[in-house]
This record gives sequence, C-alpha cells and structure tokens, in this order.
Amino acid sequence: MEQADATILVRSHDTPDVYCILHSNFSLSCSSSLDNWSPKLGNESLVLSTLSRAFSAWSEYSPLSFRRTSRRDKADIALSFGRYSHGDSYPFDGPGYVLAHAYYPYDYGALGGDVHFDGDEDWSPGGGVGTDFFAVAVHELGHSLGLSHSPDQGSIMFPYYRGAAGEDFHIGYDDILAMYELYGKCAL
Repeated sequence: MEQADATILVRSHDTPDVYCILHSNFSLSCSSSLDNWSPKLGNESLVLSTLSRAFSAWSEYSPLSFRRTSRRDKADIALSFGRYSHGDSYPFDGPGYVLAHAYYPYDYGALGGDVHFDGDEDWSPGGGVGTDFFAVAVHELGHSLGLSHSPDQGSIMFPYYRGAAGEDFHIGYDDILAMYELYGKCAL
C-alpha cells in the first residue's frame, strides 16, 4: 500500500485550541454525533443508516474510519438540523436554495467539521420525491473532511445540487483525487 507523505491537522476535543499533527500513513478514526433529525426523514435509525452510507462513500477512498458517539463534545463531526438562525453565523433561508452547510475541520473553533442541515427542506432518505438527504450529506461531509467545491460536474463536491445520488453511488474521480491529496491512498 503506497501512502502519500502528507500531514493532517486534527482538533483535540479535550483541549479545543490544541491541534495534533498526524501523517497520512496512519489510520484515522473520526467520531460523529447526531444531535437531532428531521421528521421528514422518518426515524433515527433510518437517518443513521443514511449517514453511515455517506461516511462510507468517503472512507472507501481514504484511511479514515468513522464511528458514532452519543457525546457531542467528543465528536469530530457533529450533525444537526436547524431552522433559520440556529446557533451559528449562517442562518438558513427556509425551503429551497441553501440546503445545508458544513465547516472545514480546521475552521470556526468548536464548529470545525460540523454539518448543519436546513430543517425546512423537503428531505427524502434517497431517490424519492424531495431533496436527497444522502447526496447532500455526502457533499457536506466532504467539506467536513477538508474538501472544497469542485468545478467538475461529475464530482459530489460540485457546488450545486443535482438530484438524487442513486443506490450505486460512488464519489467521482475528482473527489477521489482530493481525498488522496489530503489523506493519502488506501488499499482499495
């Protein structure tokens, strides 16, 4: 297995202003917590299952592994649904336009890595009528992992929502290259 020689900044949750420098040849375990969910998506287990698929889309092409924690204060990535002003400097706008936002892992102090979904959207767990929660989650988790928008229309990191991702979804070639750049290659 060939590894890129890259460094990764990881925020420590025990001391929020301290960062650890890791090299990409280490396997990294990231934790996530789900604060709440939209009733439009059904029950918690369906939302967690969809999020698990979204995390898997990224871990397939990186040395990252993801685990769930019930402790938000120990989570690298906290996921939540909010409406309008929801506790950060970026209020949602109601149905349409802004679907969600995420913070890069190294930005905004305690919000670094977190994902906020607009609770007013017409969310669908995938492929049905409404906004595909899975597709939006994969995109926003890309930001949480450090990826920016891509000009490649085949990339999940393309800045505009393009509809449901489908059951056989895989991140695009541009997304894979970005993950390799940030975290190094992994055994496929």
